[in-house]
Amino acid sequence: MVKKKSFLEKLVSDNFFIISSWDWENELKPNWNRLFKTVKKFQIYHQGDIKNLSNAHIDTNLITKTKHTGSNISDYLLFILKNYPYFPEYIGFIKANLIERHIPENKFISLAKKKDLVPLYFERKTLKKKSSLFRGFIFQQIAPGICLEITNNWYIKNTEKGKYFPLIEDLYYFITKQKIIPKFIPMIPGANFITKSEKILRWDKSFFEKLYEAASYQSVPNPMPVEAWHIERCLMYIFFFERYNV
Repeated sequence: MVKKKSFLEKLVSDNFFIISSWDWENELKPNWNRLFKTVKKFQIYHQGDIKNLSNAHIDTNLITKTKHTGSNISDYLLFILKNYPYFPEYIGFIKANLIERHIPENKFISLAKKKDLVPLYFERKTLKKKSSLFRGFIFQQIAPGICLEITNNWYIKNTEKGKYFPLIEDLYYFITKQKIIPKFIPMIPGANFITKSEKILRWDKSFFEKLYEAASYQSVPNPMPVEAWHIERCLMYIFFFERYNV
């Protein structure tokens, strides 16, 4: 006779997660108790002061101090570099404060347990198309957890020019070797997702070394390179989609 899972057992994900964290405060501060109801296998990559995690009562062996880059992307890439080529079959990459900020708790509990390629995002407001009188379509959630955004580099206006990939076209070519970028690009806002190790291992380690350098080369007070914005928008070409034959 198969034993039925208890209510608490149903909350738990068996997947392994890399959790990117920072010294967020107020409404951005992570609710660790809520997160740990579901996430049991994890390593925290913390870009802030480790002392600020003391109230969360987390085993210090599960915390890695990382460079403050302003982006969770660099923590994901650092984990890949430190552990390449040895990964669990499925890996979740998430921000510590994703619940309710990027996805409702009930949806996260349901999706975090899946053994699949899973975007961990849902905001009801993005189901409605965002458009501009002059530019037309800009952004919309087109499938569960996946949004479509115009590839016009709108976010580079108030940032330093990228050292490695100044425009999203540059990064897109580096990844796909396709010279013509789509007018719109599918993305996961917040960059929280589950992927398979085989999607990581199809790329050489040097590929991730280049991406990590591009996502982490700037320093305080403006630590987040424009390349981190580009990588967020190209994540599905790295961890989800089939590679182009080149």
